[in-house]
Amino acid sequence: MSTAQNDVIKIDAKLNFTKREIQIQQEINYHNRSTQFLDTLFFHNWANGYKNKHTPLSKRLIEDYDKSLYFAKLEKRGFSDIKGISSNYVSTKWETDKNTPDIIRVILNEPLQPKDSTTITLTYIVKVLKIFSLIMEELITPIIYVFGI
Repeated sequence: MSTAQNDVIKIDAKLNFTKREIQIQQEINYHNRSTQFLDTLFFHNWANGYKNKHTPLSKRLIEDYDKSLYFAKLEKRGFSDIKGISSNYVSTKWETDKNTPDIIRVILNEPLQPKDSTTITLTYIVKVLKIFSLIMEELITPIIYVFGI
């Protein structure tokens, strides 16, 4: 009989509608299914794809003749502000590259052995794009009206 090891992701998020921010505490239980020791894990930081006109996302949109992100003003852009990252509840080093700000490189405190797991905890704030906050307002306002919140 074999037991399956599943990665588990838990997210606690709080929306600050006025500031267009989502405060997030994310916990990822990651299992190393490879046969190699891992000393680094990579995560996609999707919100930073909207950070500026030099991101891979912005360059890709330009290729499709979509200039909305390229010419968007700073206050209309989205991004993430990472407050801290830990591995097994001990603060760990992490970095992003100037050319790929949407990728986070997390350097583990100890190499992760094959078939072992680690818990990665990320604390960050996502600044929501102006267009998404307008959409959320349209979706939430009828709910507030109907339920009298």
